[in-house]
Amino acid sequence: MCSFASPIQVRLWFCQKVLFAHPSRFCEYILECPSAEVRTAFVRIIVFVAHFSLEDGPCQTPAFLQQHYNQQQQQQQQQEGSSSAESAAPVRTLSDHLLQTVLALLWMEVSEHGRHLQQYFSLFVTYASLGVAEKAQLLRLGVPATFVQVRKYFVVCLGN
Repeated sequence: MCSFASPIQVRLWFCQKVLFAHPSRFCEYILECPSAEVRTAFVRIIVFVAHFSLEDGPCQTPAFLQQHYNQQQQQQQQQEGSSSAESAAPVRTLSDHLLQTVLALLWMEVSEHGRHLQQYFSLFVTYASLGVAEKAQLLRLGVPATFVQVRKYFVVCLGN
């Protein structure tokens, strides 16, 4: 069995070839899979790969995530009243890309697959429980703020 504490190349290969090459797998295995054991195992894999790759350094952005990052940057510029002047893109790690991919499911897929939200949110809880660096990363990525935005959105849309 592969250990995700192995060299960087192993984690990078796994993410590029198995996950990022097929981004629909995140939704399929976290939200759609009928087996709780499979959903839980997949969440654990994501958590451990993100944990062990936290200090791996910069990683090329997967193509499917680039559009998501561009939208985030535009929204941030609008909120700050910034002009279209180019700002330096933040350096992102493999760990960042994994967590951002899962976080992006909130806007794209979660509303259609609400019955398996426990595994979805357990991913972030489990990851945060690993240490201070993981908690800091989740804050830097805006995970709590995103959860609040989604909650507000659903309150307005559903009236709950």
